[in-house]
Amino acid sequence: MFIFVRLAPDEHPNLQGRSRQTSWRDPDERSPAMHVSIAVVVLLGLAVAVIVGLLAAYAAARLARADGASYPAALTRAAVAFASTLTLLAILTTALASLLA
Repeated sequence: MFIFVRLAPDEHPNLQGRSRQTSWRDPDERSPAMHVSIAVVVLLGLAVAVIVGLLAAYAAARLARADGASYPAALTRAAVAFASTLTLLAILTTALASLLA
């Protein structure tokens, strides 16, 4: 097992006589690349939520039509399934965000 110890510049054999200035970044400071990656993750999550909602709506419409419902009734059931799926995903996201914060 290796143990890495940070040596001061005067203790390190390769840095004798040279001053080494290290700049430590604030951990709360995020780089622009970090903001882009957060935006990409949010957009991908939103896309997945919409796709899951559309699949639920499609399944509800197909089941309604197989049950003998008219097209307007099947479309209404699909809309209700889509809205309820997105509402459930929003509630889960809010709950997870409050737990992780």
